[in-house]
Amino acid sequence: MKKYFIGFLIGFIIASVATGLLSMNASRIYLKNIRAKYSFEQEMLAVRAQKRGDLNEAFVHYSNLLYATSSPGIEFFETKPKWEFLFPIAALIIQEMERSADIPKGEKNLEAINRVKLGLILEELGRKDEAQQQYQMAANLAGVKDARELKEKVRYVQEKSMQSWDQLSK
Repeated sequence: MKKYFIGFLIGFIIASVATGLLSMNASRIYLKNIRAKYSFEQEMLAVRAQKRGDLNEAFVHYSNLLYATSSPGIEFFETKPKWEFLFPIAALIIQEMERSADIPKGEKNLEAINRVKLGLILEELGRKDEAQQQYQMAANLAGVKDARELKEKVRYVQEKSMQSWDQLSK
């Protein structure tokens, strides 16, 4: 009987430690999931506002999107860990997916694209100097000398997105 109790106790301790380790990864992944959903929502709201011609609202949503995908926003989402029961299992899978991807480069490119989107709105609002600053920061993040090509690609994708939104709303 004593052997079973000791075996149970050791198993319980090992399971507790393993659950704790898994929950640390789960918290980080949970917050990345929240950030991705928030970013998608802000972009969708910005596109809708832009289609309605409400450039001030579009500016706010693109600013929110930029914040969520730049360093301060990323730090916010990484500093307040939360945990849910199912994430320890998913944590191992997502962690392996992260290892195979170049995440820092992807985050820089995402921030660069969002800076161009913000610049386009600033330009439409007549704030050309601020727009140029955003374009320059985007070019630096993307590793290009001139942001014009990046700007045209983003503008093209935005136009296609707006056309898609038109078709979906019909």
